[in-house]
Amino acid sequence: MLIKNSKVYDILNKIQRWLPSIGVLYLALCQIWGLPYGVKVNETIVAVATFLAATLEISTGEYHKQNVVDLLGEMAYPSDDDITEAAEAAEAAETETAE
Repeated sequence: MLIKNSKVYDILNKIQRWLPSIGVLYLALCQIWGLPYGVKVNETIVAVATFLAATLEISTGEYHKQNVVDLLGEMAYPSDDDITEAAEAAEAAETETAE
């Protein structure tokens, strides 16, 4: 997984969502006020936002894939507690039917 810390992921996700609007704002202000490098700054911001979006998407996919693997592993190999609980439930059911 590329990004393992959920706080870092959340911060990068918010930054990635705001970057395109910041780029458009700067481009508009450049045209209104004559600020320098409007197109270059906007293209750079869009490139960074696109890179972050791809990175976050890969991390999300790997996170979900790992959760599925963990879930399938739990289903295939139940823990000792699960086995004990199932045995106790079976004994209780047998006791109730015998009475």
